[in-house]
Amino acid sequence: MKTNLLKFTCGFALLAATPGGWAQSNLILNGNFATGNFQDWNENNMRVSSLFKGIAPPGTDIFYAATGNLGALMQTINTMAGTEYTLSFLSNNNVDNIGGVISGLIDGSPLFTADPIYLTTAGSWEQQTYNFTATADTTAVELDLNFLYAEGYGYITDISVVAAAPVPEPSTLALAGLGGLGMWWQIRRRK
Repeated sequence: MKTNLLKFTCGFALLAATPGGWAQSNLILNGNFATGNFQDWNENNMRVSSLFKGIAPPGTDIFYAATGNLGALMQTINTMAGTEYTLSFLSNNNVDNIGGVISGLIDGSPLFTADPIYLTTAGSWEQQTYNFTATADTTAVELDLNFLYAEGYGYITDISVVAAAPVPEPSTLALAGLGGLGMWWQIRRRK
């Protein structure tokens, strides 16, 4: 009985202390516009499309958001104050020119302004990634696409916000060490 309890305790300690043992989930809802509309989003001057101006969605996606104007996408997500998050998305344009600019705001404060989108092969999707630290239990994420004066259209999809990879705290490492020590002791006892 004691042996089974010890095995369970050691196994649980090792499992609980495994960094990155839990899958990171996307806090953005409908980030690839799979619903075919702006469900879960607030938007301004944007459209959902599956093939617009010759641009196909990336990978297995069916839809993306597009604008040829001053467009914006906004969504409020649940976060944890003090936690670092990663915002990422795919962007594209349909004309080989120094096109529009995409900028991001977190709770109304600028997070980034991307260099003007210039893809030498129109129709290529470009991954963009930015980090921020949440200051409250909810965070307003806004992505602005300024293509008003560009010759073409801007596109965005696969928008995600996930918690950055956690750094193990000393207590986590101690718990892992305790679990490892218990397993070592159990094996030694059997011999």
